[in-house]
Amino acid sequence: MNLIYSRFLKREVWAVLPVGSSKISQLRKVLQNGINTLHTCHPPRLPAHALHDSDLLMIKANAESWEVKDGFPCVHKCSKQYLLDLKLTFTKSYQRYKDKIESANDGSRVVSYSRWIQYIHLFFPGLCLAHTIEDICDYCVCIDI
Repeated sequence: MNLIYSRFLKREVWAVLPVGSSKISQLRKVLQNGINTLHTCHPPRLPAHALHDSDLLMIKANAESWEVKDGFPCVHKCSKQYLLDLKLTFTKSYQRYKDKIESANDGSRVVSYSRWIQYIHLFFPGLCLAHTIEDICDYCVCIDI
Protein backbone atom coordinates (compact mmCIF):
# COMPACT_ATOMS: atom_id res chain seq x y z
CA MET A 1 0.00 0.00 0.00
CA ASN A 2 2.89 2.35 0.79
CA LEU A 3 4.47 1.75 -2.61
CA ILE A 4 1.21 2.52 -4.37
CA TYR A 5 0.57 5.51 -2.11
CA SER A 6 4.03 6.82 -3.05
CA ARG A 7 2.92 6.64 -6.71
CA PHE A 8 5.35 3.99 -7.87
CA LEU A 9 4.65 2.45 -11.26
CA LYS A 10 3.31 -1.08 -11.62
CA ARG A 11 6.70 -2.29 -12.90
CA GLU A 12 8.44 -0.89 -9.86
CA VAL A 13 5.95 -2.52 -7.47
CA TRP A 14 6.34 -5.83 -9.31
CA ALA A 15 10.11 -5.63 -8.86
CA VAL A 16 9.66 -5.50 -5.08
CA LEU A 17 6.51 -7.59 -4.59
CA PRO A 18 5.36 -10.48 -6.78
CA VAL A 19 1.70 -9.41 -7.10
CA GLY A 20 -0.55 -9.27 -10.11
CA SER A 21 -1.80 -6.14 -11.83
CA SER A 22 -5.35 -6.79 -10.63
CA LYS A 23 -4.21 -6.62 -7.01
CA ILE A 24 -2.41 -3.35 -7.66
CA SER A 25 -5.51 -1.92 -9.36
CA GLN A 26 -7.64 -3.05 -6.42
CA LEU A 27 -5.30 -1.35 -3.93
CA ARG A 28 -5.32 1.88 -5.98
CA LYS A 29 -9.13 1.91 -5.79
CA VAL A 30 -8.92 1.34 -2.05
CA LEU A 31 -6.63 4.35 -1.70
CA GLN A 32 -9.02 6.49 -3.76
CA ASN A 33 -12.20 5.38 -1.96
CA GLY A 34 -10.76 5.13 1.54
CA ILE A 35 -9.18 2.39 3.58
CA ASN A 36 -12.53 1.35 5.09
CA THR A 37 -13.58 -0.16 1.76
CA LEU A 38 -10.79 -2.76 2.00
CA HIS A 39 -12.38 -4.69 4.83
CA THR A 40 -16.13 -4.60 4.57
CA CYS A 41 -18.07 -5.84 7.57
CA HIS A 42 -20.91 -8.09 6.56
CA PRO A 43 -23.40 -9.32 9.13
CA PRO A 44 -23.09 -13.06 9.76
CA ARG A 45 -25.41 -15.03 7.54
CA LEU A 46 -27.49 -17.91 8.75
CA PRO A 47 -27.34 -21.02 6.60
CA ALA A 48 -30.58 -22.01 4.89
CA HIS A 49 -30.90 -25.15 7.00
CA ALA A 50 -30.55 -23.31 10.33
CA LEU A 51 -33.60 -23.02 12.54
CA HIS A 52 -35.00 -19.59 13.22
CA ASP A 53 -35.84 -18.38 16.72
CA SER A 54 -39.55 -18.82 16.06
CA ASP A 55 -39.03 -22.52 15.26
CA LEU A 56 -37.10 -23.03 18.48
CA LEU A 57 -39.77 -21.20 20.44
CA MET A 58 -42.42 -23.52 18.98
CA ILE A 59 -40.43 -26.57 20.12
CA LYS A 60 -39.98 -25.07 23.57
CA ALA A 61 -43.63 -23.99 23.91
CA ASN A 62 -44.83 -27.43 22.89
CA ALA A 63 -42.60 -29.12 25.48
CA GLU A 64 -43.61 -26.67 28.21
CA SER A 65 -47.24 -27.69 27.74
CA TRP A 66 -46.46 -31.23 29.00
CA GLU A 67 -47.53 -32.05 32.54
CA VAL A 68 -44.46 -32.95 34.58
CA LYS A 69 -43.71 -33.81 38.20
CA ASP A 70 -40.49 -32.86 39.94
CA GLY A 71 -38.30 -35.71 41.08
CA PHE A 72 -36.19 -36.19 44.19
CA PRO A 73 -33.91 -33.17 44.62
CA CYS A 74 -30.22 -33.97 44.89
CA VAL A 75 -27.25 -31.63 44.94
CA HIS A 76 -25.09 -33.99 42.89
CA LYS A 77 -27.18 -34.08 39.73
CA CYS A 78 -29.58 -31.83 37.90
CA SER A 79 -33.13 -32.12 39.20
CA LYS A 80 -35.21 -34.57 37.24
CA GLN A 81 -38.71 -34.07 35.97
CA TYR A 82 -41.01 -36.93 35.05
CA LEU A 83 -43.96 -36.91 32.67
CA LEU A 84 -47.26 -37.58 34.41
CA ASP A 85 -48.74 -39.44 31.45
CA LEU A 86 -47.18 -42.91 31.73
CA LYS A 87 -48.23 -43.93 28.21
CA LEU A 88 -46.59 -40.93 26.58
CA THR A 89 -43.32 -41.55 24.73
CA PHE A 90 -40.98 -39.19 22.96
CA THR A 91 -42.15 -40.62 19.63
CA LYS A 92 -45.79 -39.83 20.43
CA SER A 93 -44.78 -36.38 21.68
CA TYR A 94 -42.91 -35.70 18.46
CA GLN A 95 -45.91 -36.81 16.40
CA ARG A 96 -48.14 -34.41 18.35
CA TYR A 97 -45.62 -31.61 17.80
CA LYS A 98 -45.46 -32.40 14.09
CA ASP A 99 -49.25 -32.46 13.72
CA LYS A 100 -49.56 -29.18 15.62
CA ILE A 101 -46.99 -27.42 13.41
CA GLU A 102 -48.49 -28.75 10.19
CA SER A 103 -52.03 -27.79 11.21
CA ALA A 104 -50.94 -24.27 12.24
CA ASN A 105 -49.68 -23.62 8.69
CA ASP A 106 -47.90 -20.42 9.74
CA GLY A 107 -44.64 -21.11 7.93
CA SER A 108 -42.85 -22.80 10.83
CA ARG A 109 -40.57 -25.65 9.90
CA VAL A 110 -40.99 -29.16 11.22
CA VAL A 111 -37.66 -30.53 12.35
CA SER A 112 -36.69 -34.18 12.13
CA TYR A 113 -37.16 -36.47 15.11
CA SER A 114 -33.44 -36.71 15.83
CA ARG A 115 -32.98 -32.92 15.82
CA TRP A 116 -36.17 -32.45 17.85
CA ILE A 117 -35.03 -34.86 20.57
CA GLN A 118 -31.67 -33.08 20.74
CA TYR A 119 -33.41 -29.75 21.35
CA ILE A 120 -35.72 -31.31 23.97
CA HIS A 121 -32.71 -32.66 25.87
CA LEU A 122 -30.95 -29.31 25.49
CA PHE A 123 -33.85 -27.21 26.79
CA PHE A 124 -34.98 -29.73 29.45
CA PRO A 125 -31.90 -31.71 30.56
CA GLY A 126 -33.59 -33.50 33.48
CA LEU A 127 -36.74 -34.60 31.63
CA CYS A 128 -37.49 -38.33 31.87
CA LEU A 129 -40.39 -40.36 30.57
CA ALA A 130 -41.26 -42.48 33.59
CA HIS A 131 -40.58 -42.43 37.28
CA THR A 132 -38.26 -45.10 38.68
CA ILE A 133 -39.30 -47.38 41.55
CA GLU A 134 -36.81 -45.92 44.02
CA ASP A 135 -36.28 -42.20 44.08
CA ILE A 136 -32.86 -42.10 45.71
CA CYS A 137 -29.72 -40.63 44.23
CA ASP A 138 -27.14 -43.34 43.48
CA TYR A 139 -24.33 -41.02 44.46
CA CYS A 140 -25.77 -40.39 47.92
CA VAL A 141 -26.14 -44.07 48.83
CA CYS A 142 -22.91 -45.27 47.19
CA ILE A 143 -20.66 -47.11 49.65
CA ASP A 144 -16.94 -47.23 49.02
CA ILE A 145 -15.48 -50.70 49.48
